[in-house]
Amino acid sequence: MVVSKNSMWFVGCGMSLVGFGVLMSATWSLVFHAKIKNMMVLRNGSTSFEIWRDIPIPIYLECFLFNITNVADILMGKNVPIHVEELGPYVFRERSTKTIAYTVRNEPLMLKFIIDISLRMYHQNMFVTANASSWLFDGIQDPILDLVEKIPSLPYTIPFDRFGWFYKRNGSVDATGLFLAHTGASDFTKLGHTLKWNNSNKTVFRGQCGEVQGTTGELWNLENDAPEIKIYAADLCTYISLAYSGDVIKKGLPGREFAANDSLFDNGHKYPQTACYCDENSGRDCLPSGALNVSACKYGAPAIVTRPHFLGMDPYYANKIKGLQPAPKHNFKMSIEPVTGMPLAISAQLQANALVRHVTGISINNQLPDPDTLVPMFWFREEIEVNDEYANFARSALSVRYGVPYGLYVMIALGASLLLSGLYKIRRFPLRQLRECDVAASQKFLSNNISPNVTNST
Repeated sequence: MVVSKNSMWFVGCGMSLVGFGVLMSATWSLVFHAKIKNMMVLRNGSTSFEIWRDIPIPIYLECFLFNITNVADILMGKNVPIHVEELGPYVFRERSTKTIAYTVRNEPLMLKFIIDISLRMYHQNMFVTANASSWLFDGIQDPILDLVEKIPSLPYTIPFDRFGWFYKRNGSVDATGLFLAHTGASDFTKLGHTLKWNNSNKTVFRGQCGEVQGTTGELWNLENDAPEIKIYAADLCTYISLAYSGDVIKKGLPGREFAANDSLFDNGHKYPQTACYCDENSGRDCLPSGALNVSACKYGAPAIVTRPHFLGMDPYYANKIKGLQPAPKHNFKMSIEPVTGMPLAISAQLQANALVRHVTGISINNQLPDPDTLVPMFWFREEIEVNDEYANFARSALSVRYGVPYGLYVMIALGASLLLSGLYKIRRFPLRQLRECDVAASQKFLSNNISPNVTNST
């Protein structure tokens, strides 16, 4: 019976290994994603909470200013296009501004004449010269801002005493407003989704364009077949949609890349669902494709957002500016590791422009040769790439995700080998006993039936 006990041990171990391996293989994906969910749900003490609260990866924000090089020709009244040159990069944070002429363009003519006289008291022309730090960070002192505060009919209150793209943004804790985001605890598919911005789920745009959607970019629960992602941009008062553009490798990690295409800032020209970025009766205020009017989001300023160097923009405005060099490197794109939801690389790039249209009664505003010009002001590039620490963390998680199943397959194969070996031994044991019994019976039969011849002599 020694062989029989060994056989039963082989069978028992084999069945245990096969059963455990099959069970874990069938449920491993659920077990792994449950662990990832536990790490990624936003709650005090979770891994994602610490990253979300204080992003440990350095964020580099490069800003490029556009300098108008042919101001003299323009002021001489020559019919010339605007020539610009790019200066930078300068590293600061983003900011918006406004001009008074655009805000009062629909006011009575007499009021506009009064405003024009007031503007002429402080400025000879519409151009301002200042160093980069003043434009970007320190701000430019301008008595016009004091004047604006005294105009009772303006629909907006300007909360700044200086003119600067990033003025009062450096070090501010509420520069982009108050966000209410989904923690993912009750529905992990909505992890990081913005629910409200500044205590509202609607913004200045109409229809679905005014809905608060998308994430702020730090947290993702990415579906493997997601055709696009949405990022809520507070400075635009809306979300940006990025379409899947292909698979990439970053720091040795596989990722899915999403990039802006011609649907970004389309305004309904090719994609009807984006028509809500224009008022139903907007007339020429509805811009050509490739430019988003965010004046309602920026205190009524003629602020227009495009991709850098007018990349992918309708030629109506682009052809009026010389010196721009749009290239694929200027596109807005982002890559994400789909299993952990970790952003691998971000290249967020947008451009701020001022829409300058001639306004009857305000001569200082009407000095550009073309009565309808989109003037590039500056563009920014915010680049983030996962560092080695978090790349190693993601790499370890992926090794566990894809390595454990192979270990389980080996376990199942080993268990099957033990099981088959045990069954073979069990099957072989009675056959051996039967053969041994047959041999013994044959020998006994022969000894009983064959007698030897014995000779006796007297």
